[in-house]
Amino acid sequence: IYTYDTENSEDKITEVLNNSELKTMDLIIGPAFSNQVPIVSRFAKEYKVNTLIPFTSKVPDIESNPYLFQFNPGPDTELNYLSELLSGKYKKSNIVFADVSGISSLDDGRYNSDELKKDLKRMNRSFSQIELISSEQTDFSKVLKKGENNLVIFNTNKYSNVSPYIKSLSSKATKYDVILYEQYNWRNQTEKMPNSIYISPFISNFNQILVNDFDTKFNQYFGKDVTEDTPRFDLLGYDLTNYFINLISRYGNKYGNKIELTNLSPGIQSHPIFKRTSSDSGFINQQVYLGEDKAQ
Repeated sequence: IYTYDTENSEDKITEVLNNSELKTMDLIIGPAFSNQVPIVSRFAKEYKVNTLIPFTSKVPDIESNPYLFQFNPGPDTELNYLSELLSGKYKKSNIVFADVSGISSLDDGRYNSDELKKDLKRMNRSFSQIELISSEQTDFSKVLKKGENNLVIFNTNKYSNVSPYIKSLSSKATKYDVILYEQYNWRNQTEKMPNSIYISPFISNFNQILVNDFDTKFNQYFGKDVTEDTPRFDLLGYDLTNYFINLISRYGNKYGNKIELTNLSPGIQSHPIFKRTSSDSGFINQQVYLGEDKAQ
């Protein structure tokens, strides 16, 4: 096992990749920073080294690089899953699109919102919309329905854009059944939120026996307690490393040809299902879960 501090610069990752041993690795894990990913991607393709990108959901050239493994599903995976929820679990809900003005077309939340509206129109499914220009002038009661489940979807994935309207929405939860569709990265906010749901590649209900065993060993080996972060990056590293070590032990470094046919035991926090979109593409994790948070 080789470890390198790649810091957060393109010069440093280039320097690290000049180490000759990296050309013969069974697996490279990383980098952590998205600006370094294209450099590692080119290296992986040139030297045919399987490479796991654990964090970013936007991996350049993954459609033409069969040596890449992207753990964090892209927006299309989340969109497809949410669309299934709207035609299944939330089929009878009042869907409310809360559209904050001035959101960039590059915002994934706006893209998802626009695509969901198209899907609902194709299904002849009605929905409500509210334009959000000023938090002082916003009245969600105009689009919420009493006696129905109201699922509110904002057109942005940036919490700073949503924050001014959360208080107004939460205040309506005493009179209406409100459920907010939140981005996973909003969950660490301390602001009072209504009941909410989220989609992520992380299991929402842990097996507590496995977690307790892991926490005990973590403390034993490293001499410190685990973090309270969401997600837990110690568990992410543990699950993904276990996953690929199992593949390597079975198939050597040719596991890319077997990964879609192999059923491995679930991890503690995640259980990836990697799939290609074509014979020349890399692999993208397709496993996501629905999580639910109670009002704070």
